Amino acid sequence: MNPMWKRAEVPRASVTSVRTHREALGGALVARQGKCGARLGWRREQAKERRRQTMQEARLFAAGNDEAGAEADASEMESSSRTAMEEESLETHRAEVLSQENGMTPGKQGYRSFVVAGCEFLIGLTPEGMLDLREIFVYDSATGIYGRPQFVGELPVGPAFYNEVRWENIDPGDPVTYKKRKVELIKLYLIEERSKDPYELNLREVYCLDGKMQQVQHHEVKGIEAEKREDTRLVIREDGIFLDDIKKLPTPTDIFNEFKRAEEEGKGPLGGKDGLQGDEEGDDDLAFEESDVPEVDML
Repeated sequence: MNPMWKRAEVPRASVTSVRTHREALGGALVARQGKCGARLGWRREQAKERRRQTMQEARLFAAGNDEAGAEADASEMESSSRTAMEEESLETHRAEVLSQENGMTPGKQGYRSFVVAGCEFLIGLTPEGMLDLREIFVYDSATGIYGRPQFVGELPVGPAFYNEVRWENIDPGDPVTYKKRKVELIKLYLIEERSKDPYELNLREVYCLDGKMQQVQHHEVKGIEAEKREDTRLVIREDGIFLDDIKKLPTPTDIFNEFKRAEEEGKGPLGGKDGLQGDEEGDDDLAFEESDVPEVDML
């Protein structure tokens, strides 16, 4: 046999050494994997521990916020109760002063409030909802207490239902300058209701609450003799209150024509015909004169 084709014989000692090396290498790999697994498990435990600490800190923070919120709510309730007690003591002081001066003690309960021209009136209110003008007080901003207003005319006999007629000053405002619409109550007229069904007013009992003068006035209606006539109407003006024939009252068309005529004559609220009232001399001063600048320079 050709010696070149002989099977190469490896010494047994060499095979044993290779196997031992492989086993050693495998053991080292297993040991390394074990170390990596242990290290990975340790990292997982550390992450879990950090999560537990974070959750515990979050719970403590939430509990602290709840305690702080509870303390804030308690302090707010305490301050509000203190404010309510101060207001109550102030109202009690006002009532005591008023009781000493006038012999009567008003309060918000049992009274109805009317604010007229920035002045507050308190009128006695019965359980049935009737107003008693004999029990009327006005707030004095100078002294900070309620006192009796000045009463002009006769006092009413007792409580009654009243029809309210508001005399208001209305400012429409200006949306261009962001000026809001303003409605101010100047005077409040109270007309006694004689009956509910059929509805009828007692035109002999007309009272006016005047906030600027801080007084209550009983008005005498002129022409009251025609009260029973159906063709009469109650007219309220600055110079007085009177009954007038409905046929004599101007219609909306008459009022419009009168306003237009006053505008043309320059007596209206806007002045002249074009909305502005000016003199002829001023108009001449504003007239444009012919320019002496050459046309070439004006191009």
